Amino acid sequence: MSRATTTPPLLALLQGRAGATMAPSDWQTIKAQAEAHALVPLLWTQYESVLPPGLAAAWRPQMHRLASNNVLLEFETQTVLTGLAHQGIPVVELKGTGLARRLYGSPAAREVADVDLLVAEADLPGAERWLVAAGWERDERARSAREARRRHHHWMFRHEGRALPVVLELHWNLSPPSRFQLAPADIWSHIREAPGGEWRLAPELELVGLALHLFQHNFAPLCRVIDLANFVRITAAHLDDARLETLCTNRTRRRLITLAVLVATEALARPLPALFERWADRRIRLASRVLSPPALVAHPLFDYSRYYLASLILGEGRVVSDRAVRSLLYPSGWERAPVWQRLLHPVRLIGRYGRRLWYGMADK
Repeated sequence: MSRATTTPPLLALLQGRAGATMAPSDWQTIKAQAEAHALVPLLWTQYESVLPPGLAAAWRPQMHRLASNNVLLEFETQTVLTGLAHQGIPVVELKGTGLARRLYGSPAAREVADVDLLVAEADLPGAERWLVAAGWERDERARSAREARRRHHHWMFRHEGRALPVVLELHWNLSPPSRFQLAPADIWSHIREAPGGEWRLAPELELVGLALHLFQHNFAPLCRVIDLANFVRITAAHLDDARLETLCTNRTRRRLITLAVLVATEALARPLPALFERWADRRIRLASRVLSPPALVAHPLFDYSRYYLASLILGEGRVVSDRAVRSLLYPSGWERAPVWQRLLHPVRLIGRYGRRLWYGMADK
């Protein structure tokens, strides 16, 4: 069985290896894939001049709505940043329209669903008081404050008194509680106040945050992979290896971040930075084949089988043999269905009894 993979038209376009010479069928494929992976804004921003007239006409109303939404979110972000700063609360914008401006030069180049801000945990009560006074309501459906701190890493607020409902997530960490969560001291030691009074993540910390966010969302949709790839492309020459090593002393965190950066750089056919080249051991490279960009393009939604297999490969110790991994990566025709069926169900169903039970129920 051939292991060669063909670069999907969407990736070829993002890598700069295609454009005006693409066939109409390729553009139809790109349209479907870009819409599935939330990449329409980026393609519109960077390749509007080469889009076929029919495709440009189909996307134009969507882009006008998105641009209006992002202008509103950018305004709300700046309003909250200014208000909290006047209260003496250091606050950092995460992702959002700010990331779109820095990566692509336009706030309309990314789909932005909400406002994401980071404050120190000690400042949460003060930040909440200001937000409530400004008309924001905390989403009580999510969880109590105590449960949120124990199980998650942000509170959610809503503001209904706007032209469009706005959601704000107030973070006190970059990821939920887990083995790879960063300590608050490590986060705030890598946050600096810019000359204009704005607080910003150091590029090393922002890279770690984007990588953890990508893994948290199971590498889907592809727009998150492309954001990380472009961030690495822009900042690679300025990254401080010593700071990255400080942020990646946790073995699990280092492996997850290395995998995310490896997959992202492969998506744009960019070189892997030297530090991650050293960290990318055989097992991480094997996991990157499971989560290869062509596979991610083909599966825009959460694909539990690939995520589960990558987790096995990255796991501590001899969790799965190389032979088993190869059989899962390249199953023969007669064994393909049972393999993926096993991976799509809870672990306790993996085994002879579980398979017989499942197939017996399916036959009825």
